[in-house]
Amino acid sequence: MKYPTQSLFRTGMTLAMFILVVFTLTAMNFIQAAMGAAFGATQELSGGYEVRADAGYADPISDMNAALKDAQGIKKGDIQAVGHVSNLPAEVEQRGTDREPGSLYLQGVDEGYSQSIGYGFQTMARGYGSARDVWQTLQTEKDTAVISSNLAPARNASTFGPSVEPPVKLTGFYASVRYE
Repeated sequence: MKYPTQSLFRTGMTLAMFILVVFTLTAMNFIQAAMGAAFGATQELSGGYEVRADAGYADPISDMNAALKDAQGIKKGDIQAVGHVSNLPAEVEQRGTDREPGSLYLQGVDEGYSQSIGYGFQTMARGYGSARDVWQTLQTEKDTAVISSNLAPARNASTFGPSVEPPVKLTGFYASVRYE
């Protein structure tokens, strides 16, 4: 391009292609940094687990520990913990209210999961000193449950966006308050 003003279209297209390449490199760098920030703390996001395996309802695995012992390529000691989570969609209705029944997603965990998981909790009831105490109580007390923070009432309820009422309305505590 000896004389850039001699062919304006060619000069414009050359600059446009250069800008497109620079924009693409900048956008990819931004996306890579955002993904690294979002998934950088894998231990916190996964609760300490490195591998997740799902079994279908049609062909469940009744004993995962035995299945792993018989699996090829897995050496003894490679797997530190095995935990099971069961999922169940349920239709719930709150007693003593005129609220319409709604869908709620329930999960159950086994002892292996509750002993090895590293998740904490936003808020805990009085009497629990740590998240480990809560996980242990889930296995020993039949009337204990952990609820989603979406079901817990909040003092600073935002009015932005659509307001979806949960199928049950809990009272007596707030999600943002630390109970000791």
